[in-house]
Amino acid sequence: LGHLFSSYATTIGFAKTYQQMGMDKTNRILLASAVTALIGTSVELIDGFTEYGFDYMDAIANLLGIGIAALELIDPKLDDAIGIRMGYMPSPRFIEKTKLNFINTVNDYSGMIYYGDINAGGMARLLGFSLPRYSDFILFGVNYGTWEYDPTGPLEEKGRRMGFHIALSLNEVFESLMEPTLWRTGLAGFFDFYAPPFTTLQRTHDYNTGCNQMGFGLNGRAMTPSCN
Repeated sequence: LGHLFSSYATTIGFAKTYQQMGMDKTNRILLASAVTALIGTSVELIDGFTEYGFDYMDAIANLLGIGIAALELIDPKLDDAIGIRMGYMPSPRFIEKTKLNFINTVNDYSGMIYYGDINAGGMARLLGFSLPRYSDFILFGVNYGTWEYDPTGPLEEKGRRMGFHIALSLNEVFESLMEPTLWRTGLAGFFDFYAPPFTTLQRTHDYNTGCNQMGFGLNGRAMTPSCN
């Protein structure tokens, strides 16, 4: 999921950069997809010469992320209707082991949670009908995150949590409340990909323990204590 999300966000980022450079729609989508694929595949090939080895599943995830991004870039209505975000808060083990050395943040998998979002208003327009403007502020979908997946951690503490969520779309909030400036564009763009804590209500099922829990966008933290 990390590879899928990174490729997805990178493809969209490159495409928007090429748009600012004046490139037409077809060429910017093709070039953004090709450059992202080249970068991702090169990294995987380099890994093949290290202790980590080449991972074909990472390469497939890269291509899936690029494909989803390309579809959104081709169809603006689809872009309004769906999206992928990542939530992140440093995990306790990461804080303990690194003393918040943010260079290693990319490896703090247990601090990450991924959201596959559907925008209520955008999906309605894609399907051919309309909802009130505030429906654009509402996201719902599926999420997934792991907990304490560190080689040094005890197995009984590890978790794989998948579930459903409803969330506030902060990028739509900023676009609605702020005047069209560079600040608004930057903030809306940032929250198009990042899910901050306490803007999401999620219910997850842990496939290691069998527990069903409620949380507020903090992966592995601020969860209901009961296992039911």
